[in-house]
Amino acid sequence: MAYLGNEPDVIKTAETVTNVANNSTDETVYLVFSDAQGATTTLETDSDLAYNPSTNLLTTTGAGIGTTTSSGALTIDADSSTTNNRALHLQITDDVCDQTMYGAYIDYNITGSDATTSDQLHVGLRIDTDSSATGGDTSNEHRIYSIYNSLDVSGDSDLAYGIYNGVRSTLSTADQTTSLYGYYNLVQGDNTAGTIVNEFAAYNLAYADGTITTLAASQNLAYLQPGGTATNVYGALNEAQYDSGATVTSASGTRSILDNNGATVTNEYVYYGAYLGTSDGSAYGLYITGEDQNYFSGAVGIGTTSPSDTLTVAGTGNFSGNVTASHFVGTATEALYADLAENYQADDTYEPGTVLVFGGSAEVTATNKTHDTRVAGVVSTNPAYLMNKDSGNTSLGLTGRLPCLVKGPVDKGTLLVTSTTPGVAQALNDAYYKPGCVIGKSMNTLTDSSIELIEIAVGRF
Repeated sequence: MAYLGNEPDVIKTAETVTNVANNSTDETVYLVFSDAQGATTTLETDSDLAYNPSTNLLTTTGAGIGTTTSSGALTIDADSSTTNNRALHLQITDDVCDQTMYGAYIDYNITGSDATTSDQLHVGLRIDTDSSATGGDTSNEHRIYSIYNSLDVSGDSDLAYGIYNGVRSTLSTADQTTSLYGYYNLVQGDNTAGTIVNEFAAYNLAYADGTITTLAASQNLAYLQPGGTATNVYGALNEAQYDSGATVTSASGTRSILDNNGATVTNEYVYYGAYLGTSDGSAYGLYITGEDQNYFSGAVGIGTTSPSDTLTVAGTGNFSGNVTASHFVGTATEALYADLAENYQADDTYEPGTVLVFGGSAEVTATNKTHDTRVAGVVSTNPAYLMNKDSGNTSLGLTGRLPCLVKGPVDKGTLLVTSTTPGVAQALNDAYYKPGCVIGKSMNTLTDSSIELIEIAVGRF
């Protein structure tokens, strides 16, 4: 057997070895090496590196695979014909639970102190995946993952993370870190020619089947340790930015959707906030600033954890639908409706615009007595401010502008009182005037004796 090196012409002689026939392939075969490149060589072997012809596996015991220089790189060149379509396959069996084990461990240390002339990347692990494949359609697409992580836990595990990022920055006085991210996602889609249906910088799906205490697609905790100083602390910070020339149908800094497909739910909140700790007086359940309008639409409930907590909205805002708060501090500049109302218990169901008086089997009722001094108010349609909302079944307008059933004739500014028609107002007859009988003043004109729903200014005149 002759040693074959890079330059075979320098080989003069080689040691003679004896070959013995191998009648079995299921055995460990140790590789043989030459310790020199020259006329006379000595053969060497190492039990750390072995080959089994039966399994076609080359195994090592503590052996290292490297290059001749520290600057050299280990390159694996593979194509789609690679067995099992894997360029590199690490199959690891860990059957000892009482130990720490890493499937793959990269120990990358950066110690250089030379000044950088431009921004330089120092990356512990970089995966560069490029795809220009074509030929897919809407049902058989190319699905490209730069990193595909699958974690399957069926045993007794205290914590299981699909991905765990631990980022720590320990700085001296002169050091500076501009930005520190637990994870940073940059998704850039150029669909000037093609079509992108959905694009998400981060998309989380938390799926549970069975009984679970807390299920959250995303949970953020920003923790400032004791003694730390921070200008701003955000549990979550969202910014949607679109430049001039872009066309956007709807934009939301934060959008939350509750999708109930027939489940039995005790409480549902589009937004739920809880304040913990001791407030110094500057804690806000909801705080919105800016010159642009702030808009709440639909049935929106805004509350606090205790009556002492404060809901504050700064700036201009539009609030439509039902907005409720257990305690509100602010300045009301506008109201969609114009009457001040209070809930009373009525002895019957009365339509909006009905004139009621104190009396009957409950607190208020209708009357057929004209110029009745017991007059209480007019049943309100949509009060601007409702008092005593949790008591009584009828909202009674006490003052302000609201619709009322009136029997004509009346002019604008006519004083109105009760009539012999239950729930209907009429013009005051000076001969029957008594203090307390006036409901308000007409804001419209009725030329005949018909009964119509017109606006009046309710008040004691």
